[in-house]
Amino acid sequence: MKKYLMFTMLIAMMVCLLAVPGHIEAAPDVSVKVDGQYVSFPDQKPYIDSANRTMVPVRAPMEKMGCTVEWNDKTRQATITKGDKTAVFTIDKNTYTVNGQTKTMDTKAVITNNRTAFPIRFAAEAMGAKVDWDANTYTVLITTGQVQPPATAQKIEGTPFYQATPEQIQTCKNAKMPSFTSYGFNQMDKEDYEAAYELWDFVFHRLPYKFYTDKSLVYMAQGEPVFRGYIDMGNGLQMVDLRFGSNLVNIMNVDPRERLELLEW
Repeated sequence: MKKYLMFTMLIAMMVCLLAVPGHIEAAPDVSVKVDGQYVSFPDQKPYIDSANRTMVPVRAPMEKMGCTVEWNDKTRQATITKGDKTAVFTIDKNTYTVNGQTKTMDTKAVITNNRTAFPIRFAAEAMGAKVDWDANTYTVLITTGQVQPPATAQKIEGTPFYQATPEQIQTCKNAKMPSFTSYGFNQMDKEDYEAAYELWDFVFHRLPYKFYTDKSLVYMAQGEPVFRGYIDMGNGLQMVDLRFGSNLVNIMNVDPRERLELLEW
């Protein structure tokens, strides 16, 4: 009898082991940017549903876009308004209206963890925004078009700051470097300056001035990344170095080395 019980337990353990996958990979976190600024979701996080649509708590990104969001608990409807556009989404329905015109989507608005979760592409595009998807970082990029690039510069996709021209980039690289520089433009690995750039790019849009830069214009000084580029502080374009602190940005002239302005971001 004991041998039979031991054999039965062994078979049960083997079945359990076979039922568990050898490798379970967690789904990557999904982020949302509006005009280059990350949206914070303190409660329910964005996720990808079974229809391969990014579902997002509706209020935070819509308000970041300048929209007004109203919730009707009786009809289970969210009304999103911006300017002359009004969109109405109903929970558990794959139809919605934009200015009274009915449209269809391939998924539904739902309630997840007591939060309304909407397919962000349909909601943002209903308000006239452009929506892109960065598959490498699992980031939704929403561009409202509120920030327009000058005709002489190229806008960096998904961000509200502007790409320096090849001539500006080369001039920045040829300019004088500070004596305490740890690594120059050509000494850093590509992965290092791109990592530094991605770490701080969300602050660029908070500057009160237009700043023209490039990922290759990052260097290290005293262990901290510094961003070189051209800025217009009201007196035309001038070459500067930007160094970020916890909530401050130091705008420094390149030559002579001097602080031009210290700003909170």
